[in-house]
This record gives sequence, C-alpha cells and structure tokens, in this order.
Amino acid sequence: MDLSEEVSSAQTLAVEIAGSNIAPEFDERGPQPEVSSMLSNTSPLSKSQARTTVLVNEDILDIVFSFFDPASFFDTTSHVEPSTRKALYSAALTCKSFFNPATTLLWRVMESVIPVLKILPTFVKINDIYTITPGIASEDLERFAFYARKVRHLHLKNFEDTIRNHAILRLVNLNPPTGSIFPALKVLYISSLECR
Repeated sequence: MDLSEEVSSAQTLAVEIAGSNIAPEFDERGPQPEVSSMLSNTSPLSKSQARTTVLVNEDILDIVFSFFDPASFFDTTSHVEPSTRKALYSAALTCKSFFNPATTLLWRVMESVIPVLKILPTFVKINDIYTITPGIASEDLERFAFYARKVRHLHLKNFEDTIRNHAILRLVNLNPPTGSIFPALKVLYISSLECR
C-alpha cells in the first residue's frame, strides 16, 4: 500500500471515530497530531462488541433478512414460499433483534386478509362465515394495527372464505390508531374471478 492509500485509509478511520462528516486535515506526512492521538487510543472491537453492534443496527438486519426474500429489497411483489415464511417465523422468535425485520418480511406480501384479521380475538367463524363480534379491546386493536402496517402488497387470490360485510365496516368504523386498515399498502391485486 502506498502512502496515499494509507492516508486515505487513516482519514476514513478518523472520520468514523470522530463521528464527523468533515475529514481532518492530512498532508504527505500523515494525520495531524490530534488525529494521531485519536487513532492510537482506539482498539478494535471484540467479537462480542461487533456482534452487538450488528444486532442493534436495523439497517444491517434489514439487508441480511432481505436474503430470505430478495424481492423485498427492491420492494417488488413476489410470492413468498411457505418454507420462507416458516424460516421468517422461526427467525422472529429467535431474539428481539430479529423480530422486527423478520415480521416485516413475513407480513409484507399477503394473499388474503384473513390472517391479518385473525389477530383480533373477536374475529371468529360462525356457520362457515367470518365475522367480528362486538367488544374489540384497545390493546387488540393496537396489535392489529402493528401487523397491518407491515402489509405492503395484498394479492387477493383465495375467495373460498366468506367475511360478513359488517365485519370490515366495523373495523373501519373503529378507526384504528393508524387511520387506515392497511396504511403502508402499495399494491392491491384482486385476481379475476372465474365463472363456474
């Protein structure tokens, strides 16, 4: 490595250490004395510290978890395989740091509204028709809103289950804390119905 590469490397390190976007002054002799003292007082992170640093950085975790579903990195729509959903579910239960990025991908693409509505304990099936019974608790509504915010692509393909009209209207009238049932929804696709 020649002198200019060493200076550039030291400059980058100094900027990271100082936490500043302004690089310190360098000349052909290397960093100025105050920068040299900063560099000599730092020690490399231990494996434990490095692991902790990565596990608390949601940007890094989002990139790592995007490998479960590469389409999510570009926020495009793709079918998520059941094995991928199972892996994301397992990852969400692994540790607190994995919960948010894993559930964000797990709920990103939905093929039915039923799984989201099942979050509500008052969403029940009576005589083969889903309905929402009265008495939704505020904490249940907050939990519903937490997961509904993660839904970005809704591809309605399965019309085998019936939901009473009043169930959706009841949910809309409750005015979830987000102000919308699916506030982050980007794509709504309803497959064509086949005539039988």
